[in-house]
Amino acid sequence: MFSQLNRFVFPFIILGTLYGLTGCSSIQVSQDYDKTADFKALQTVQWLEEADQVEPKAATFASQNPLIAKRITQAISKELRGKHITFVDQNPTGYVTYHIETITKPRSNQVTTTFGFGSHGSFGGFGFQTHPDGDYYDEGKLVIDLFNDQKKLVWRGISTRYVEQHTAPEEMTKTIQEVVKKLLEQYPPEAVQP
Repeated sequence: MFSQLNRFVFPFIILGTLYGLTGCSSIQVSQDYDKTADFKALQTVQWLEEADQVEPKAATFASQNPLIAKRITQAISKELRGKHITFVDQNPTGYVTYHIETITKPRSNQVTTTFGFGSHGSFGGFGFQTHPDGDYYDEGKLVIDLFNDQKKLVWRGISTRYVEQHTAPEEMTKTIQEVVKKLLEQYPPEAVQP
């Protein structure tokens, strides 16, 4: 009986574990853009001034988290350079900024399942119990905005990802670079690429 039960239950345990591990680790990205925008004109940029930023402001985040903000701005600069968009001191053809926030969310699996089996003499049994689980995780959201020379929003990229707690600086740098790269892979939008 034990081996038959194991053959039935074990695959569900493995599938549940894999789902739990992969469900929170991937980077999700999306974009929105102005279909009438001239993305070819966006060749030089400056960071959007704090007065023009909306909440949550990059400037506020940078003052509270300067090391992380530096990693984000370096990653954005690198990816934009790879798209032949350069940062200039005067007369930009566009502006860039970012927003970052952390949201605490309940895990997608809100039920913990407990099961057991045993025997007494010639009698066997199987027990199964479910109960709610109050487990939560932090999801990081990074938004990158590109504006035209009139400071009109023309493109927005949004990424979400599970936030690792107590990450080493090297791992944090790598993660930020991966998120920014995946996010900016969407730019320029396919419908208007040259």
